Amino acid sequence: MKSKYSAEDKFQIVMESFSENVTQAEICRRHGIYPVQLSKWREQFIRGGKSALAQRRNSDTRDEEIEDLKKIIGDQSLAIDAFKKRLQGRSK
Repeated sequence: MKSKYSAEDKFQIVMESFSENVTQAEICRRHGIYPVQLSKWREQFIRGGKSALAQRRNSDTRDEEIEDLKKIIGDQSLAIDAFKKRLQGRSK
């Protein structure tokens, strides 16, 4: 069964449910949904937020790892160039 609520609709309803000015029961009546459905949407919203925050932290770690790897590659490139020069000197 396809939901009649778009992601944007669900987002607006969930955001409205975080307001202290209106009860969850009132929100459910206004939008024609069951309280259980609203609770599920809120849980999904919170899980998604936690996941997004964790990804950012992983992204920072990934950026640091990339910089470390670039440094290693640079060091190895210098070593390879030095070995090439030594080999060229021996072959002459």
